[in-house]
Amino acid sequence: VAGDVQDLGLGQLIGLSWTDAAGEHLRLVVLADTGGAFEPNLFQLDWLGGTFPSQQAWRAWSKTVPGRVHAQILVRR
Repeated sequence: VAGDVQDLGLGQLIGLSWTDAAGEHLRLVVLADTGGAFEPNLFQLDWLGGTFPSQQAWRAWSKTVPGRVHAQILVRR
């Protein structure tokens, strides 16, 4: 994901969770990129879903993920 690397830290492990008709979902992601839109912005992350062979494939995938998720920073104890 992309986000505020300056304040959250490059390589920060983040848990994204959401619930939909199919049930509860959890994805573990790594903060790996930043951009001008995210500094300073602790309220938004940009989730890259991967690469797709066509715009139609991306559209089909994008319909399966929610517009908003709950994000939690994971810390090691």
